[in-house]
Amino acid sequence: MTLQSLWPHALLRTLTPLLFGLLWLGAPAAQAAPFAYITNSVAGTVSVIDIATNTVTATVAVGPGPSGVAVTPDGSRVYVANVNSDTVSVISTATNTVTATVTVGVGTGPRGVAVTPDGTRVYVANRWSDNVSVIDIATNTVTATVAVGVYPTGVAVTPDGTRVYVSNLYISPGSGNDSTVSVISTATNTVTASVAVGTPDSFGLFITTPGAAPPPPAITNGPPPNGTVGVAYNFTYTSTGSPTFSMTAGSLPPGLSLSPGGVISGTPTTASTFAGTVTASNGTLPNATQNFSVTTTGAAPPPPSTTIPTLSEWALIGLAGLLGLWGMMRLRRV
Repeated sequence: MTLQSLWPHALLRTLTPLLFGLLWLGAPAAQAAPFAYITNSVAGTVSVIDIATNTVTATVAVGPGPSGVAVTPDGSRVYVANVNSDTVSVISTATNTVTATVTVGVGTGPRGVAVTPDGTRVYVANRWSDNVSVIDIATNTVTATVAVGVYPTGVAVTPDGTRVYVSNLYISPGSGNDSTVSVISTATNTVTASVAVGTPDSFGLFITTPGAAPPPPAITNGPPPNGTVGVAYNFTYTSTGSPTFSMTAGSLPPGLSLSPGGVISGTPTTASTFAGTVTASNGTLPNATQNFSVTTTGAAPPPPSTTIPTLSEWALIGLAGLLGLWGMMRLRRV
């Protein structure tokens, strides 16, 4: 008995109680809550679980030995690889019924399934024929077959949809296994790289999706105004992209500093003109830069003081005036 005929029957009998298949969560267009689609390899069915209540709401009959499962980005269809019938079942999530069955062509033993982010193609890893079938979602037909490593099992598409990663299963030394991951270009449907790894036995193959990068930063005000020696100074840059500010050229007047939040503050101590460059960065290029030139002038001279006589001084002034008047009257009598 060949390995191809032995594996799907003997192994499944041994693991009868287990559910085979990759659990995917989808929010079907015609249903309000997310549902989990799980393949039951021995029973030849797919269980639909409402994750809000953790109850099975439907059971869908598919082909023999359903294994890999993937949901289209719009949540309208589920693609199920049937390893024992060389087919892929297409389930409508609106009705939870099979609407199409796709024969994988020259491929045999379809196992892993992945849908491209744009929802146009399905990549199916065919374990027994060492290749990957490419299904056109619009027509549900195989449009390309890509030769990969030995016993391809897991398959995943990068978030930008440009590459497909296929894990080639390692079973035992000397059995012709290459212990690699094949990288397929979705533009040409050809293998562009083969990555040697340890002993890949990955059925659930995943690619992380990083958080969206922030937009490039922009400085939306400035440059900062001039200042005066000895007078408190404060200027705040406004920006977009939540950047961090730094001095990348030149310098501020002595006594002033720039905080990472974009605040220039302090009290200038030197009268002169100072120039430089402030840069705002948030990890997304290009950084935002702004040149500045700040002139600090000397402190303004104090206003002239005005002395107001005291009461005693007013009395003396008044007495002097009376004495002067008395003296003028005596001179006129003479």
